[in-house]
Amino acid sequence: MAENDAYADYHKLPSFIKVFSRSRNKEGLRLPPLWVAEHGSDLPVDCSLLMPNGLNEDEEDNEVYTPDIDSSDDSVPSDVESEATDKSDYDGERGALDDDEYPTWTLKLTKSNTKRTIEIPIEFWELHIRDAPNQNVVHFLVDGQTWRILLKHSGGKIWVKHGWRRFKDANALFPGIRCNFKLVDAQDVHFYVWFDRP
Repeated sequence: MAENDAYADYHKLPSFIKVFSRSRNKEGLRLPPLWVAEHGSDLPVDCSLLMPNGLNEDEEDNEVYTPDIDSSDDSVPSDVESEATDKSDYDGERGALDDDEYPTWTLKLTKSNTKRTIEIPIEFWELHIRDAPNQNVVHFLVDGQTWRILLKHSGGKIWVKHGWRRFKDANALFPGIRCNFKLVDAQDVHFYVWFDRP
């Protein structure tokens, strides 16, 4: 690419990730407030992209979401997994805020949760995602790739029902790896995920 190419600096521009849903974003898409504060000096703090004419009729979202057949679909996490989750680095008192003010929770993978599924700490969910108490779809973002994860709320636990095996295999996860989940969008529930490998 030539140095004076108009597209050479395109990938250096500030960006954010947002999953678009035809059902939720019919009329507009809210830009993340922190992104607006850092990079949108000429934009209002609460900023949305609006469709020029909106949609005049209700359109059904005909997307077909297939479950992760290999996942442990309806297996409720065992007590062993709950103990592993309790040993995560989530600190309810501190609110688990990282240096950049996004709430973060950490989980060290064990043999049990690597093989079956993981839980999201209920304290974290109630503190940071209280506006979507029964949300059953979340997104994990890793290195520019997004995984749609289905959750199950049952017995005071929130656990991954579909998508864990595919996510685990694609990211080569195994016991001993520490997974960090940073909540970057509490409205649509998106977690930026990175791994500390032993």
